[in-house]
Amino acid sequence: MTRTTTKPMMNTDLGSLSHDLLDEMEDMDMSDKKVSVFVTEKEKIKVNQTFVLMFVENLQAIMKTLSKAEMAVLFSVVKFAQYKNVFKITQQTIAKDTGMHRSDVSRAFKTLRANKYLLKDADEIEYVNPYLFLKGGIKEFKKTELFSQMQQMQLHFDENDIKNPY
Repeated sequence: MTRTTTKPMMNTDLGSLSHDLLDEMEDMDMSDKKVSVFVTEKEKIKVNQTFVLMFVENLQAIMKTLSKAEMAVLFSVVKFAQYKNVFKITQQTIAKDTGMHRSDVSRAFKTLRANKYLLKDADEIEYVNPYLFLKGGIKEFKKTELFSQMQQMQLHFDENDIKNPY
């Protein structure tokens, strides 16, 4: 997460501005205008909890199809997922995290996979469906093999009202 702060610059030499801006300013009548220049700095903000992007409309759609137990398993998988939605976790760990029996977790995994909320790529690597949640940045995700595969497959979720958010 970044926070943007803006500070006015005093006594700035116009010669240090970009050539494009100077060209644009030459075309203007500047006799009755005041020019203000601002410098923007980005400051990193530390987050003390796991952070994911969530696509609300898609989440609302899956809430209609999943039981509370299946939702608990999905959220637990999201919690343990790595950057770019990859997860490599045992059902036993999910059972311990959710307080559910392993057999209930196993049934939930079957439902989540059948509904394409949990996906496998060609190399059998498992992912949380990035149409629901995304752990990491969208720009970086769009450069991944999974994104390419999903675009090629043109995954459709019409039965569950899941839309491509990208």
